[in-house]
Amino acid sequence: MSSQAPASTNYIVKAPFDESSIGDCFLRSSDGAQFKTSRVILSIASPFFRDMFALPQPGEEASSTTSELPTIPVEEDAQTLQTFLTMLYPLDPPVVQSYDVATKLVRACDKYLISPLRLKSCLRGMLATPEALKRDPLGVYALAWRLGLDEEAKTASRYTHRIDLRNPAVKQDLITRSGGVESLLELWDMRLRREEQVDRIANAAQLGGSMGCDGDRYSNHSGNSSKGRSFGDCKASAKLSLLEPYPEEACCVEKIESFFGWTAGTGARDCTNCNLKKDLELRQNASRVLEQLKTYPQTITPWVLSFATVFAANHSDDL
Repeated sequence: MSSQAPASTNYIVKAPFDESSIGDCFLRSSDGAQFKTSRVILSIASPFFRDMFALPQPGEEASSTTSELPTIPVEEDAQTLQTFLTMLYPLDPPVVQSYDVATKLVRACDKYLISPLRLKSCLRGMLATPEALKRDPLGVYALAWRLGLDEEAKTASRYTHRIDLRNPAVKQDLITRSGGVESLLELWDMRLRREEQVDRIANAAQLGGSMGCDGDRYSNHSGNSSKGRSFGDCKASAKLSLLEPYPEEACCVEKIESFFGWTAGTGARDCTNCNLKKDLELRQNASRVLEQLKTYPQTITPWVLSFATVFAANHSDDL
């Protein structure tokens, strides 16, 4: 510990951690803000602080005034430290709106030997934000898994389809951040189920047929048919489209062709009946694909996460 040093930040420390609050030590953030805290509360919340305060502290006998209270420098910045202490104190849970702060809080919990499950109530809303899901979907998934947040982990798994889970660094990062290999195995299971059922999606659209009408008695407009693609090519294009978190958005008349990388024939361009037939068949294709997507695996199975969370909690002493 060291004597109190002037703050070098413009951050305004809020009660009950400001200088006028009750406390017997200061925590100094990495950017210089001073937080007055209670050693008793810190010791109850954290084995790290409990063991540290159990050791004799140099100069403690001379600390008789507020200005002489011992100061403990920590690595967390002021915003993170304010949120972290609010979580530890008997106060309303802090509202976390930043993914950066959320990840810093998890690291702080690990560092000070505090169960990250205490973060569950204050991180639930933030993990469901589009900003967090698009910025670091695997990180959101790992954190939701670790906190036992079923729906948040399920939603985040939709955004992981493009991530290379064969990369050793990616696998290790996921295992570390989620707290176990089960999170990785569940993503692999989801991908296996998707691969097994992708044929249903490709078969749902009846590609390659004529979009032309029968014409009149002197002509037939069905000659201008779809530009042919093999089933394998259409399946490959569909797999790319299915990497999107919500592929249902591409299953409309205007997008169904690009979904399969396929161009429908038009029949006679100036024939109203040909155009109506093409529109009808595209709508039917889109409808069939949407029906198949209702049962196509796009997320992990929530009950697996619930089981893993309960198992970990009941066997925490064995790990």
